[in-house]
Amino acid sequence: PSAEDKFHEVLEEGVGLKIFAIADHETRFPTLVIPESDSLAPFVQMAAGWNVLVEVGLKLGINIDKPERARKVGNEYNAPSPE
Repeated sequence: PSAEDKFHEVLEEGVGLKIFAIADHETRFPTLVIPESDSLAPFVQMAAGWNVLVEVGLKLGINIDKPERARKVGNEYNAPSPE
């Protein structure tokens, strides 16, 4: 299966997340289409993603200039004690 199929299966069907894409072409998900940029593509995609996060934060009333500590997600690793 393609990467898009895997994202759909795991994130949309499995977890229930709504997915949208940032790409230089249409995808199976709602897509924010950005200009094709060859060697700069990773940077352009990252910048577009960052701008989306900033806009969502502002819309939700999150002060991006005063970050709060993120809550830990996942399992804590406890190193075995030396004996």
